[in-house]
Amino acid sequence: MKFYNAHALMPIESKTVTKIKKIVFDIETIYWIEPYSIGLYDNARMITFDGKNCIEEFLNAFLVHRYRGFTAYAHNGGKFDFSFILKELVQKKYCEKYQIKPMRAGARIIQIEISSFADKMRNGKIKKEIVQTWTLRDSYAMLPFALKKLTTNFDVANKKGDFDHKKINWNNWKQLMPEWKPYLNNDCIGLYQVLDKWEDYLIKKYNTSLKKSITLAQLSMQIFRRQFLKKPIATYQAQEDDIRLSYYGGRTEIFRMYGENLNYYDVNSLYPFVMEEKEMPVGTPIKSFIMKPSDFGVAFAEVECPLDLKYPLLPYRSLKGKLTFPTGKWSGWYCTPELKKAEELGYKIKIKYGYKFQKAKLFTDYINTLYKVKQNAKSGTVDYIASKLLMNSLYGKFGQRRERESLTIFPKSTIDLTPVDFFGDLPVFIEKSESKAKHILPAIASFVTCYARLELYKLIEKSIKKGGKVYYCDTDSLITDIKLPCSNKLGDIKDELIEEGGIKEGVFLLPKMYGIKTGKGELIKCKGFPKNLFKFNVFKNALLNGDYSKFKFSTQKIATPFESMRRNKTFVSMIKFSRRVMSRYDKRKVIENFDTVPIEVLG
Repeated sequence: MKFYNAHALMPIESKTVTKIKKIVFDIETIYWIEPYSIGLYDNARMITFDGKNCIEEFLNAFLVHRYRGFTAYAHNGGKFDFSFILKELVQKKYCEKYQIKPMRAGARIIQIEISSFADKMRNGKIKKEIVQTWTLRDSYAMLPFALKKLTTNFDVANKKGDFDHKKINWNNWKQLMPEWKPYLNNDCIGLYQVLDKWEDYLIKKYNTSLKKSITLAQLSMQIFRRQFLKKPIATYQAQEDDIRLSYYGGRTEIFRMYGENLNYYDVNSLYPFVMEEKEMPVGTPIKSFIMKPSDFGVAFAEVECPLDLKYPLLPYRSLKGKLTFPTGKWSGWYCTPELKKAEELGYKIKIKYGYKFQKAKLFTDYINTLYKVKQNAKSGTVDYIASKLLMNSLYGKFGQRRERESLTIFPKSTIDLTPVDFFGDLPVFIEKSESKAKHILPAIASFVTCYARLELYKLIEKSIKKGGKVYYCDTDSLITDIKLPCSNKLGDIKDELIEEGGIKEGVFLLPKMYGIKTGKGELIKCKGFPKNLFKFNVFKNALLNGDYSKFKFSTQKIATPFESMRRNKTFVSMIKFSRRVMSRYDKRKVIENFDTVPIEVLG
């Protein structure tokens, strides 16, 4: 196998790495928005700063030479602790001394860089230059579990305890100090022990530290390049915009909205399975106007799906971004394995042009190594958690977008920066840039999701061939009315509810919104709502009577920093959160007896 080496994703030379310099902190509040204490732990000492000025005192203790170059972790900091830090940092007294750069991932802040700068004489001119940097990170972006679960599973000495936050107020907080201070100390020390154990494990097992890894996806890429990437993979930035259009998500559909005596099957590590099993696109993509579905690559094609196909194969993304699997005619970008299977199903395929790739099995060693660790580990242990997280976090990094927006507060220069309107008079600016990262290879991400959809389709076909009916699917799971063979082998299926006595009744109202009555109880999934808020009979009533009015929820919650700023012009505030079901299922057409048929696209 020959790889094109110029402009390529390269293996990382495996040099000895050392642990990151870190501290941890945690904030305790009254009524969610009024801090009364913040703890700091650096493995040598535990300090708490108490009272209404605790955030300022913490920053005065952290932003010193002793902690220069350190990373301060807070668990779930991006949705809580960082709000109070930012509220303090945007005070006028900090503007002449610090530049603040929050990094976002969706609604969550995953990192804040705080840099001090000073006037320096360069070529006869005075310029502001950064002289020291401190970093805050959200450890949840690396270990996405509740802290109590982490301290238990990692079996650290300081387990997270329990404390009734509702009973504390400004009249009794000092009196209750013997209760909350040990709780705060355990939170800080326990998190430090978890992160220390995690990094020790990563260094020993994969020679990789947390230094360049804010998120799990970044960590996975570091490990892959250090331990498992043997040859360079050519990049193709000029063709990315086309190729990225072939990147679709998982398949979540309702085929029948009601059923009895059903079985719920889940594929064992579907995405890791296709990564281990299948060949991936590598090399420089060659543009071709003479291309067939049997070629290996990504193609722009006119497709026509037979109107009588009950389970269409190819995904279609509407102008509003909704992903459906329709019949009819349209044009789109697809990976050729899906086009080849579509042709077998009776689709008419006319490829206009596309990009041909070479083939290689990139992830076999990576997945096999991690899966063996997982199989031999006890559930909940560091081995088990690490292998599961790392197997599932790598492929998406290849599909990362190049366009980046970073926020800067109190910038040392405003040249080429755009002010953010909803921050009012606060000097917050957006800096737009384009990532030069070599790991952005969207054809790989496209092929992984394409292969996964094809594996799910095999399960649909298997159920039908055995005389069964399919009711619901969600990315790597299928609900059907027949029994299918199971095993714990990678890529095989397991019966998720066999110990619960199977599904006695199932109601499927929307993707990721269903009620199931099992032989031993109920299984409720209702995305966007708190767990266990609704009972099975609420789902059944909605289906039979069209009454969705019970699906509503309202509460007060602390806003994320930017949500709070947008709504209330402050980084810390409570907002009213409401949710209700506004729509009915429309990814397929609902017909009699709660069955559905594909929608038709007229391209």
